[in-house]
Amino acid sequence: MRLLAEREAAVRVEWLRLEEEAAQIAELIEECRREIERLTITREVLSGLVTGPAEPVPVVPDPAPDGVFADQLLTILAEMGRPVRCREVVAVMGRIRRWPGTANGSGTG
Repeated sequence: MRLLAEREAAVRVEWLRLEEEAAQIAELIEECRREIERLTITREVLSGLVTGPAEPVPVVPDPAPDGVFADQLLTILAEMGRPVRCREVVAVMGRIRRWPGTANGSGTG
């Protein structure tokens, strides 16, 4: 009986450990699913904007840290949960605060 009780306790500990790992894996799966949705929406938006061959665009330094603007744009677009038109993207871009302390991020308020 003692050996069975010890074995049962050991199996319970292993079961709890595996349950915790399963919860962590489920969180990672959900995070990946959200990232796939975000990238899919972004790809759909950008593919809708492409109308011809790309022309070179002059590089303008962005005072925001690298990737901040893009991350904000992708987050907002992903929250919309559907493909958006070009004018909607422009409107979304206007909502992004690129410089702290300004209302619209343009530096003019």
